[in-house]
Amino acid sequence: MMEITTFFRRNLAELIGKSGYTITAFADKCDISREWLSAILNGRRNPSAERIERFAKELKVSIEDLFSQNGTYKNDAKDFSKTPPLIELEYLRGVIEALYKAYRALQKSYLSALPNQAPGKPDTTLFDARPEGIIRKHLHKLDPQSLFLSEEKAPDPQKLVYWSKRLYISDPFDRSTVFKKQIQKFLDSNPDKAYSRLADVVHDDDFTKPLRGLDAPVGSITCLHDNGIFLFTVALDYVSGMLYVAFRNTLKYGHIEDCFSPELLSRNGRNITFEPREGDNGICYLGDDISDNSKKYHGLFSALGFKPGHKPQNKYSNPGGPLRPYHLSKQFSRAFKASNCLYVGEKISEWIGIFPIAFASKSLMIYELSDLSFHRDGFLMAPTEHYSILSKDAGASSGNPLGIRLNLERVLSQKNPCHYRGCFLLCHPGSDDISGMLSGWGNHRILYNPEH
Repeated sequence: MMEITTFFRRNLAELIGKSGYTITAFADKCDISREWLSAILNGRRNPSAERIERFAKELKVSIEDLFSQNGTYKNDAKDFSKTPPLIELEYLRGVIEALYKAYRALQKSYLSALPNQAPGKPDTTLFDARPEGIIRKHLHKLDPQSLFLSEEKAPDPQKLVYWSKRLYISDPFDRSTVFKKQIQKFLDSNPDKAYSRLADVVHDDDFTKPLRGLDAPVGSITCLHDNGIFLFTVALDYVSGMLYVAFRNTLKYGHIEDCFSPELLSRNGRNITFEPREGDNGICYLGDDISDNSKKYHGLFSALGFKPGHKPQNKYSNPGGPLRPYHLSKQFSRAFKASNCLYVGEKISEWIGIFPIAFASKSLMIYELSDLSFHRDGFLMAPTEHYSILSKDAGASSGNPLGIRLNLERVLSQKNPCHYRGCFLLCHPGSDDISGMLSGWGNHRILYNPEH
């Protein structure tokens, strides 16, 4: 029998996506479970010769087509108004797979073991370290010449000399504090569940209620070319398995089991859209207002010209970073209709994804705010334009439709580039309330405006 290769798995996923079947429907058609088919597509199981023949029959292709090294992609993904180069789809595929592997590892982990100390920073836990190790390993295998920057570990200085092609900036696990507290609270009330796996309790309302939707712990990866041009950003909810992707003209979400390839995402994913909103209801991370670091966030917030009345409600003053833009969307809006999202002096891995999201949405505006008064870990929390790592591309070409580049020389000159900080306002263009707020600020510049 032919060896089961990544080409086979990629072709099978593409053909299922094009056929119009969902993963569940195709599995039913072939008389297997969705879990078994997912395991085949993700390299955890190998199909028998009889099963391969059944796949080919149901998809109306030859067995040779399933094993073709040339792929089956015909540049017909309907959701890409400009068909992206095939190589970019392969990087997107690899990033989705890396996050999926991290998700699977966490789902299989024992609940009581997840908060344990792991090598790294004093506050690094197993649920921080385990996804990072898996993501790092998988992306290096996918793209050995790429550079991976993560919050938990600084890159090898020698690697910076030889890297080329692509840069991946990742927050392997966002909302660690909230997740850890919820595990402890749940185990205090349910000591008999200490040796349950995460997968066993994700449907328990007592455990998941504070970890749902945009409040979920997520892993995220943003990919850039070696010239600083943004390619895409991907985030995955480690509890529910919801996947969020911003890639060129595509902005979609769906369950990872149904959308773990670009083709399946195009077919099964649901669009994320945004609606113009007035008002000054913002979402912003400000911390607990007690620690010295939190006081810096509050101080910078005030220094930028925000009035006390502009501070977010308590429940919206500690949002996650990678999913924060989606608070402005139609799909994920709750009773609180946010009109803007603010990043006040946060690390690059928290806000880097707003750029692919803003461009894919074609309806979100980005301001960069600056102030020289506050710093943390040796970095300005709101650098001025002169110190910013983001530059505007005056002649934005088709290769850089966003018109913004990351200054890689400045980023990579830092001991740990992921500790670089910035200050940004994400909002809808044309808002009179936002314009009124901005009128009192002397230090801001428009980085991206879809109306121009």
